[in-house]
Amino acid sequence: MLAEISPEFFASLHNALQIASPSLETSELGAQIAKEVPGVSSGDIESILDAVASLYTLRDFFGYDPNTLAEELSEIIREDEAFEEYSASARDELIARIRKLLSRGGVLEVVAKAKDLTTTHAKTFVSARIVSDLRPIFADDVTQEPSAISIVHTLKLVYHEGLQHNEFFVALRAADVDNLKKLLDRTVTKSQTLHAMAARFDKPCLEL
Repeated sequence: MLAEISPEFFASLHNALQIASPSLETSELGAQIAKEVPGVSSGDIESILDAVASLYTLRDFFGYDPNTLAEELSEIIREDEAFEEYSASARDELIARIRKLLSRGGVLEVVAKAKDLTTTHAKTFVSARIVSDLRPIFADDVTQEPSAISIVHTLKLVYHEGLQHNEFFVALRAADVDNLKKLLDRTVTKSQTLHAMAARFDKPCLEL
């Protein structure tokens, strides 16, 4: 996609990247830039942003400086069969565009570093569900109606660990549910406070 866009579109894209606000979601970033680059869908822009952000991640992972990474990519683009359909001049133009995007840093560099920093965890949350049910408590004579009813809450947590999709279950008492609610309310308040602090410093606040 980056090799096929017009020079005018690339220039508009490059300029828009210099003024865009960082976001951990490239879909949100693509929607921002689409407003500055008419005639191109946010989906197409998002595809380009994902590709370039991955290059920043690759650069940091191997400890390359922008020029070294650009040279490595240049060699691949000129020799790899995947790029055979492009003319020599089109390949040179693609290399020049990659080099320009990598050398300027800007919002994509911030996004790549933020994603790496905020997702570096052994386990990451996927979803949660609480199932509540009634459990009858019988006396010795089970032909009689239950003596009492127990209310049981079970919390199901789904999470990723590496490439694994795992889950576990935890029984909750009513008091546990109240404590969880208080913790979540406190977390929301802390997040609001940190957003306000970031705004005072005129810095974007990125959250997963």
